[in-house]
Amino acid sequence: MQLRLDQNSSDPIFATRQMAKTLPAPLNRWVGRLTDQAWHVVMVEAVHYMEVDWRDSVVKPFNEQLANNYPFNPRSAQDASLDAFERFFKPDGILDTFYQQNLKLFIDNDLSLEDGDNNVIIREDIIAQLETAQKIRDIFFSNRTVWEHPLPWKRYRFQAINAAVY
Repeated sequence: MQLRLDQNSSDPIFATRQMAKTLPAPLNRWVGRLTDQAWHVVMVEAVHYMEVDWRDSVVKPFNEQLANNYPFNPRSAQDASLDAFERFFKPDGILDTFYQQNLKLFIDNDLSLEDGDNNVIIREDIIAQLETAQKIRDIFFSNRTVWEHPLPWKRYRFQAINAAVY
């Protein structure tokens, strides 16, 4: 994919697209469409692979370690483990690693919206989840190391007390 985005001549789809420009009509249009369709197949398969990897590498650990605990489930009596929280949200953690290895290429090259047939390549809800996760990462992990500054995450409960003074 990176070869295609860099318009690298070693990418066979790009090379074929360039060759199509030199062909006489109608061959130039036919070969051009063929390369567009080949690129579409590559994108669809890449996204399918990413969806499976997202489910296995990101959603599954989140659901197993964090989702059922406070603060992700406000009704839970059990707090999420700080270790699990850190593993998931820290820079180079579970979510950031997935983003860097799989999604960054698409998002940085504005391939996240539509594929030409008005089909969404990367769903908007995934992008919204990534933006929320980035806010969490910025709040808890920016400009400090976890070892120097523990996470300022506690749950406080307030209850009314008898305020009568004798």
